Amino acid sequence: MAGILDQTKEIRKIWSGYQSSRVLITANNFRIFDYLEEQKTAKYVADKLKTDRRATEILLDALTGLELLRKNKGGYKNASIASRLLVSGRPYYQGDIIKHVNSLWDNWSDLDRILKTGVPSRKSRDHKAFILGMHNLASLKAK
Repeated sequence: MAGILDQTKEIRKIWSGYQSSRVLITANNFRIFDYLEEQKTAKYVADKLKTDRRATEILLDALTGLELLRKNKGGYKNASIASRLLVSGRPYYQGDIIKHVNSLWDNWSDLDRILKTGVPSRKSRDHKAFILGMHNLASLKAK
């Protein structure tokens, strides 16, 4: 039988799993990876996106922790996985399916209300992201 610390670790892995997902979804929503094919500073990215510099740097550090970016001397650059899968226009781009997941996020976040009422959530719909996301997935399997 697993000890209490091991069990707590397993539960924590479940309840904290949303954090990595949210970081990736937000980065994708802002197309951060499109700006980081070459090394850039957080200030550069924040200026381009018109976002708060400190918040942008925190997000870039989180992406670095997820090994989607590399950080060197205060600059950030896409890791190879991000260059291959998260830069728009690339053959294996997966950003549209991640955009679709953002809609799913909104709807799944309504689960407490759904459980009480039985009424499905219609908070968010993005048919274009769904269709393009299906293309993203198919591009991995089709020649």
